[in-house]
Amino acid sequence: MPADPNNAVAEDLLTQYLSTKGQIPLTIQGDAESSPYGALDQAFSGLKLETSFPGQGEPLVHDIEIYVDLIAAVCNSSASFDFRVRPRSLVLVAKLAH
Repeated sequence: MPADPNNAVAEDLLTQYLSTKGQIPLTIQGDAESSPYGALDQAFSGLKLETSFPGQGEPLVHDIEIYVDLIAAVCNSSASFDFRVRPRSLVLVAKLAH
């Protein structure tokens, strides 16, 4: 997990994974800051690994349905939500009450 949640490189990699069906190229490049041990700075600076991995090519979530009982929400000043998430062919149901 990147230290910065707004890391553009990590976001781009995730986007490619979710939208690409073929192979996604990945290069891991070391640098002098890759290790806390000064003796390893030169070794990590010369490190370069190239590989690829398959993308998923399909969205994780296809459809989200939210059901709210408006009468209970207005009359009781509270709401109950029923979420139905449909990733591909799997159906997950989660109920939240407030």
